[in-house]
Amino acid sequence: MIALPATRREPEVDDDLPRKREEPSPTIVNMISTYSIVMAATKRIPVSEGVWEDISDLKRPGQTFDDLLSHMVELEKKRRFIEDMDRIEAEGGILWS
Repeated sequence: MIALPATRREPEVDDDLPRKREEPSPTIVNMISTYSIVMAATKRIPVSEGVWEDISDLKRPGQTFDDLLSHMVELEKKRRFIEDMDRIEAEGGILWS
């Protein structure tokens, strides 16, 4: 965190009238966070150097490995579903009793 003091300007007055002396106000500090939220790794998956290179080649600029793997999982789920539906259709379809 970086603490920046707030600036307080007194109004400019051109007359020479006596003024009541004001007590100093408490210091105001504006807090600015420079900490970026970064996804912390929660699991490690050991892979060979070749698999690492293949996965890295699939990753698009700005895409995280988590995003890439999530997308790959969804694609595999769809592929398996279609495979199962094709197998059921080849076996004569679903028999309703």
